[in-house]
Amino acid sequence: MAKVKFEHLFSPLQVGPMRVPNRICEPTNSINASMAPGTFDEHFVAHHAGKAWGGTGWIGSETWLLDSPFPPEAADEVGLPVGFASHYPIYEGPGFAETLAKFYAEVHRAGAVAVAQLTHLSAVWSPSEIPVIGAQDYTPHAVGEEEIEFFFNTYVKAATVAKNAGADGIEIHCAHETLCYCFLSPVTNRRTDRWGGGPQERIRFVVGVLERVRKTIGDKLALGIRMSGHEFRQGGYDLLQMREMLYYIGETGLINFVDIDVGHCWGAPSYVPSSYYGHAEFREAGKAARADLDPKIAVMFTGRINDPVVAEDLIKDGYCDLVGMARAGISDPEFANKAREGRLSEIRRCISCTRCIDEAAEPLTLPYKPRCSINPLVGNEVRWKQHYRPAESPKRVVVVGGGLAGCEAARVAAMRGHKVTLLEQGKRLGGQLLIAMKAPGRDDFEDQVYFEENELERLGVDVRLQTNADVAAIKALSPDAVVIWSRAGR
Repeated sequence: MAKVKFEHLFSPLQVGPMRVPNRICEPTNSINASMAPGTFDEHFVAHHAGKAWGGTGWIGSETWLLDSPFPPEAADEVGLPVGFASHYPIYEGPGFAETLAKFYAEVHRAGAVAVAQLTHLSAVWSPSEIPVIGAQDYTPHAVGEEEIEFFFNTYVKAATVAKNAGADGIEIHCAHETLCYCFLSPVTNRRTDRWGGGPQERIRFVVGVLERVRKTIGDKLALGIRMSGHEFRQGGYDLLQMREMLYYIGETGLINFVDIDVGHCWGAPSYVPSSYYGHAEFREAGKAARADLDPKIAVMFTGRINDPVVAEDLIKDGYCDLVGMARAGISDPEFANKAREGRLSEIRRCISCTRCIDEAAEPLTLPYKPRCSINPLVGNEVRWKQHYRPAESPKRVVVVGGGLAGCEAARVAAMRGHKVTLLEQGKRLGGQLLIAMKAPGRDDFEDQVYFEENELERLGVDVRLQTNADVAAIKALSPDAVVIWSRAGR
């Protein structure tokens, strides 16, 4: 197999004052990597900084949920179907700035840049008394001038904390049912004052936020927005209206980058496209954003990009300047280094089942631990670092069953230096995934089967297919240890 030449993906890019070492980005994704939301504990650092050590050049980590103008007697919003709003600004909490600075320092030691995303996500406030999402009928309060001023100030305060902690850039969240999104959308912004109207008027709230933040951070940090390229919502804006709004925002001279995706939290497609959608299917949104902007404003496109070859083609063909690859880095934090070194067959590719974001969006139980369907290290990064080591005395290990659990047991045992034999009665490894991948829209599930097959071959595991693992067969191998995966014993 000829080695792929990544002529664009691993080239650096100047984004305002921020020098990004390559074009691979971890766009902000709230997988809830810390044991307690809103903290930067060792689990958070291990998960997100681990991607930087794995070669990802831009680390967005997780969004900052900003405080809201509740009356003192009102309860925090935590139970509505969208959002979270609180009296208490977590970014001003004890230890927040100090632990954030340590996280950013770790990202910088790994050679990546750190970008903070600032978010107001709430069903209580909106430009107009229109439900923020169609999935619920809660009627929000239409914000007034005093509340708008309150919101502006929260962005300023949060940006100050990020700047002082060592952030390289600030991203204002203007998509996915956030307050900024609600001002941009003709569905939720039906105001007749200066904050509403056509595309040129609906951007005023976002521009107001950007003006305040730019004044706060000066020209030392990059500033940008995350924006939906196409709402895919009845009455919502399309690519053409997005281009018009983004053009006016770009003309202010306030932004250095824009992160484009499509869809919204409760729609089809969601802004986290599943395997039912093609790879980078909505890439035209990136090219649409690129069309009218000053070339100095970088465009990131985010939306089911799990393969570095696809990412290279997107940049080469002018769809974007940067590629958002959040789930690619969850399924394999080292995929960027592997691609750069030509080890494509060693990449564990995301199968786009969306479990990572789906479970993170459910009501949290503390302590919380994120999950990935195919990467067992997710949520266990600290434990792995503490306990994984080469075997002091290599042994003969027999693994019975070639499903994913058996394959992973064999893979890790071989990585530790053991001599491993895997016995599987079927014609191919993969277990129940061989059935799941036959369902419509789930053919990418086979990528995990390829990964296991490639890894076991690379590591020298003796894989014996169509083999009945009875007592005699196992004894004949004289194992020191036997690993048996039994559905009945899970």
